Amino acid sequence: MDRNSDIFLEIKWTINDIQELLKANNCDYSDEAIENFFKNLDIDYMEEQCIEFGWDLLQSSIK
Repeated sequence: MDRNSDIFLEIKWTINDIQELLKANNCDYSDEAIENFFKNLDIDYMEEQCIEFGWDLLQSSIK
């Protein structure tokens, strides 16, 4: 951990991650399929859930 930075963890999801997810599940992973995936994904909800889960993990580490 870099003590010169306030950030200790940053997660970035990429288009390649989605492509690999679709491939791993034997789904179409064309550009059109990826576009459709994003049309059906509530990114704000995903972000909220990731943050909430992160807080739960942090909280459980101090108990």
